[in-house]
Amino acid sequence: MKTPTAFARRNLLISVLLLFLCLLTYNNSLHNPFVMDDYAMIVQNRAIKDPSFLQIDPFVNSSAALDPGSQVYWRPIAHLLIMSAFSAFGREPFGYHVLNLLLFYMACIGLYELLNFIFGDWKLALLTSVLFCVHPINGVLVNYITASGYAVLVLAVILSIRCFLMAGQETAPWKKYGMYGLSLLWFAISLLCHETAFIGPLYLASVLFLIKGYSWRGMSAAMLPFLIVFMIYIAGREQFVHFQAGTLANMARFEMSLAEYGAAFSRLVFFYLKNLIFLEDVVLIWAVPTALGNLFFWNIASMIFLVVCLLIIARCRKEDPRSVGLAWFLIGLLPLSIAAFSRPNLGFIIEPHWMLFSSIGFFLFIAASFRKFIQPAGISKFRSPVIGAAMICLLIVAYVFTSRLYNRLWGNETAYCRYMIALSPNMRLPVWWLASAHLRGRDHEQARVLFRKTLTGTFQDWEVYVNLGMIESALGRREAALKNFHQAIAINPSAAEAYNNIGAEMIESNELDKAQGYLWQAMRLDRYFIEPKKNLAVLFLRQRKTREAAELLEQVLSIQPNDPYSLKTLRELRGLN
Repeated sequence: MKTPTAFARRNLLISVLLLFLCLLTYNNSLHNPFVMDDYAMIVQNRAIKDPSFLQIDPFVNSSAALDPGSQVYWRPIAHLLIMSAFSAFGREPFGYHVLNLLLFYMACIGLYELLNFIFGDWKLALLTSVLFCVHPINGVLVNYITASGYAVLVLAVILSIRCFLMAGQETAPWKKYGMYGLSLLWFAISLLCHETAFIGPLYLASVLFLIKGYSWRGMSAAMLPFLIVFMIYIAGREQFVHFQAGTLANMARFEMSLAEYGAAFSRLVFFYLKNLIFLEDVVLIWAVPTALGNLFFWNIASMIFLVVCLLIIARCRKEDPRSVGLAWFLIGLLPLSIAAFSRPNLGFIIEPHWMLFSSIGFFLFIAASFRKFIQPAGISKFRSPVIGAAMICLLIVAYVFTSRLYNRLWGNETAYCRYMIALSPNMRLPVWWLASAHLRGRDHEQARVLFRKTLTGTFQDWEVYVNLGMIESALGRREAALKNFHQAIAINPSAAEAYNNIGAEMIESNELDKAQGYLWQAMRLDRYFIEPKKNLAVLFLRQRKTREAAELLEQVLSIQPNDPYSLKTLRELRGLN
């Protein structure tokens, strides 16, 4: 029997091993730049320091409330994490990647502890955690800065399950109910990270039924408090995201028959399996092709797959980790059945990071299967510790090597966007991201072509017209620029960027009185927008109103203390005085 010191030493070595694997797999991602939604969420997000960014009701009256055209969701914990990281790292991506890697490492440690607690098999727990750590499908948690909330979600679900199971071992009532309370608290935290956490209690239910021997009635009773917490969450979410604006309301827009839905869902599941098994086409978002093809084939394929999984679960002993692994994999697909409708403008989609626990179930099943080959020799003529260990090592090496290749792809935003477009040619979002990357790189002609492809005739077009106006302005086409800016205002009268840009154009043409009106309107619409303040300061300086200009530049520095123009101009104005 091992002593507590021996257990502590083993756990320390496992922690070091997982840290080494995290660094080995993701060290080449730490210097990757901001990409795609990182710009909207962090770099260009004027509301990131404002309480409204936390999406909590008492603060929603802030003038920096989220754009009504943005994707609608409620994730206060995820936003709190981004806001805190911004306070620490500002606009330097390295710190965010380090934070994401740290959170991911903590999730790997938590997964090991949970599986070891459930099955009492540290080798199985370690192998599952290692596979979870190095598989490229989870690289998004480190590479995509705005995905930091997903690692916290995984950790929160793990802690919720662990606390509930620990409560069952406590004898003192205050400890037992205290652990139950912590379990519910961690479940609530996971919901506030991302709505896909709603199925977290079902992972626990599968453990209670397959491992702990709970009856259906006992399992249902155990789930009841979680259901109450979920209903409270739904009530709170409704205050920010009304049903009419949520995912469920989007379903009618797809106009799918049941057979079409089944075929489309089947294609998403098999695409995800291809990612997991063959490490192929791992991508942030993938949309089902417009032409679904053989509906009968895809529906039958998914039914056969489901039946095979259920038969394997039925054949395995209840205490067999493979049954839990398959159960977790299937349960993890439930959010996909709803979330695929979440963004109608993109199509019927999958984001593999929605199914993190589904991937954990897959890795648990693989690890438990490999454990059969690592049993002591002589148990079965079909088992070989050497062959099993060699296969595991080769698999881990393949995962690490492939993950590093995907990390490199993440480091080039234009290459990653083209990769997404190649996989989903009809999806406009990566075209938008690619156009934005070209605009930041001052490739105006290419950016204009790409932005025009993203016009959909919907509310979001106002942002396209603002960008098209900026491109025309950079190319010296003033009238075309003003036309695009006015088109943006016609779609979205609250488009502060469009008012500011019109004001800037009028300053250039010396129409100072008209410019002033547009710039004041931009400032009224968004008090955190520093560009109209700077432009109005320029206007005042032309009118020799130095005191008014200085006041505006002081306001700019209160929002962005290191703004070069404001610092330089204020020094010059103070020198004159």
